[in-house]
Amino acid sequence: MSSGRDPPDGGAGRRPLTRVAIDVPATAERLQDVHDALARFWAAVAGSLHNAPAGPWRAAFETAVAEVAANIVRHAYPDGAAGGTMRFRLDAYPDAIEARFADDGVDFRPGAGDAAGPLRAPPAAAGPVHLGDLDGLDDLDGLDDLLATADLAEGGYGLPLARAALDTLAYSRSAGGENEWWLVKRLPPPPAE
Repeated sequence: MSSGRDPPDGGAGRRPLTRVAIDVPATAERLQDVHDALARFWAAVAGSLHNAPAGPWRAAFETAVAEVAANIVRHAYPDGAAGGTMRFRLDAYPDAIEARFADDGVDFRPGAGDAAGPLRAPPAAAGPVHLGDLDGLDDLDGLDDLLATADLAEGGYGLPLARAALDTLAYSRSAGGENEWWLVKRLPPPPAE
C-alpha cells in the first residue's frame, strides 16, 4: 500500500515468504485481475509454505477478498466520481495469509462523506474500524451494530460474509485520504505426525 503504514497488529518487522501485488483500475471489468493475482499467489504459496492451505480454506479467503474488492469498486468510486486505482497485495507468512487493499476513493465510514455512503447510517466514530477482532484489537466502534441496522436492501452482505471467513478484517482511512483494508486468515496448524 502506498501509505507505508503498518497493519493494526504492529508487525512492521515481519517479512512475507511470498508476495504478489497489483495496481489496477477500480472497475468491475478489472475484478478478474484480483482473481488472477490470487491464482499466481496460490501457486507461489505451494512452493514456499509447508502447510499450504487446502481448497475449502482458500475458498473462504478468496470469498472475503472478492467481497472487499467488489465493495471498493462499488462504493469507493460511486456513480459520478472519478475512477481510481485499487492497490492489492497478498502476503504469505508461516502462520497466516494477509491481503491488503488501498484506494483513494470516498471514505467508507458512514457519515464521513455523502449521506448516501455505503451503509447510509448514522456517523461512526472517527479512526480505524476493526471487523472480526480475534486478536484483541480495538472494539468495532459500533460497526457491528451499524452493519446489523444499516439499510442493506441491495446487496449489503459482502462485509459480513468477509468477516465470517476471516480472523481479522480491518478498515482505516489514512490522513492522506486513502482507504485501507487489511484481511487476515490464520493458517491451520500443520497435521500431527
